[in-house]
Amino acid sequence: MKILLVDDSLVIRTFVKEALTKDGHKVVEAVNGTEGIAMYGPEQPDFVILDYEMPDFTGLETFKRIKQSHPKAKGVLLTAFLPSSEELSALKKEAEEAGIVQFLHKGGGTANVIAMLKKIIPSLQLRVHTVLMAEENTSLVTEVKNFLASKNFIIIQVVNMADILAKMGSTSPSVIVLNSILNNENGFIILKKIRDIDKTMKVVMTISTKQEEQLAQAALKMPQLGLTNYLSKPYTPQAMLDVLSKVV
Repeated sequence: MKILLVDDSLVIRTFVKEALTKDGHKVVEAVNGTEGIAMYGPEQPDFVILDYEMPDFTGLETFKRIKQSHPKAKGVLLTAFLPSSEELSALKKEAEEAGIVQFLHKGGGTANVIAMLKKIIPSLQLRVHTVLMAEENTSLVTEVKNFLASKNFIIIQVVNMADILAKMGSTSPSVIVLNSILNNENGFIILKKIRDIDKTMKVVMTISTKQEEQLAQAALKMPQLGLTNYLSKPYTPQAMLDVLSKVV
C-alpha cells in the first residue's frame, strides 16, 4: 500500500516510515498540513496518517481539505488525547463525519504507534463504506454504528431531508439508509428528491407497517424511485449488516 504520512515530527516520520517500508509499504512524507494537501493528488495514496497537532492546520482540518477534492480518501488520525477524555469524544464525532476511519493514541511512544498501525493496516486494505443513516432514534443508530465499526462501515446519522442532501455532497456515501417516516417527512418523497440529484445512489428503506412494505416493493420496480432494498423494523444490527453487505 502507498501511505501518505503527515506529521511535523521528524522522529515519528522516520521511525514510522522505516517500520512500514520493511513491511512492504511505500511511505511518502509531508511535514505539515499544507504539504500534505498538495501531495495527495500527485501521490494518490491508499490512505493518510495525520498527526492532529501541527503548526499550520490540524490533522482533521488537513483531511477535510483533502476530502473536498478527493471524496474517497481514508484517514488515520494520531492524537495525544486520552481515549476516555471529553476532548477525544467531541473530536471523534466530527472526525468520523469527515471520513477518518481510525484513531490512534500517541501515548506509549513511537514503538506503540507503529505496533497499532501494523495492527489496523490489514483492515484499511478493505474498502470502507460510508452510510448515511436517516433515523431519529439515536439509540438505534448508536447500536448499529458500534456493531458495524469493525465491519468497515462508517455510520453517520442524519435526521431530515436537508441534512441528507447536505451530507450526500460532503461525505460521498456508499449507501443511504432511509426511514419511511423521518421527522414527519415522507421517506418516499425524500427518496424521489435523492433520485433527482443522484440516479445511482443506493438507498435502503426501513419500514414499520405492511402498507409501507407494499409501497417499498413497488418502489423497487419504479425507475423514478429506484429503491435498492428495504428492511422491516424492528431489526438487529446483524440484519442491517446483511442488507448493507448485499448492496455495497
